[in-house]
Amino acid sequence: MSDGRTWAAGTIVALLCALAVACDGGAAPDPRSGSIPVEVATSTPVESPASDVSPKARARIDAYTTELCRGWRAWADTLRASFRTLRRAQGDVDRVPEAKTALVSYVQATMAATHQFGNFLRNTAPPRAADLPGAHLVLVSAIDQAQGRLGVRVARAYALPTTDLDAFAEGAADVARSVGRDLQRVTAMFVVTYAEPVVVDSLRDVAACAPLHGDLGAEDVDKA
Repeated sequence: MSDGRTWAAGTIVALLCALAVACDGGAAPDPRSGSIPVEVATSTPVESPASDVSPKARARIDAYTTELCRGWRAWADTLRASFRTLRRAQGDVDRVPEAKTALVSYVQATMAATHQFGNFLRNTAPPRAADLPGAHLVLVSAIDQAQGRLGVRVARAYALPTTDLDAFAEGAADVARSVGRDLQRVTAMFVVTYAEPVVVDSLRDVAACAPLHGDLGAEDVDKA
């Protein structure tokens, strides 16, 4: 029976699931898999100006998406590592203060990784093709906004009480859901922004993006 200080194992599992972002089967990037949204990665090619893009322009687009996928993967890998650290802490945590420390550390690591991804994007120049300069700026803005929101989540995590288990569990779950929404917004912006057919084709075809979208084909996506 809890005295307000003991951290219930079942609540840890629920919190970990919420922090994993994709436990509910949503479209968010799963930090354990590093997936680029399958809506982008595996869309069926359609008749479009994509076929009119010159080989040189396509090569520049492919070079850009290669860098973009590498940056996305580094971001996702860091999120996955932070999640694994939190998962390992599950076996050791049995009191609210320790659980709070694990939560704060996870959100801080998520914010730091997002900041690093933003810096990476600012140092990556998109080619002047397929409206990529505009799309790139939108993604940078989405990352910056996510970083700002994550800073708020860190502050909220720090402010959680440690003397009332129920109050802590409720607040921690709210922080976890908020982190999930922050990451979902970035993914949703990615789907909307990188929608030019030639860019979709490049995200599907370049080798650096392959590890991010797995083996799902258009038929599989339709069934999802």
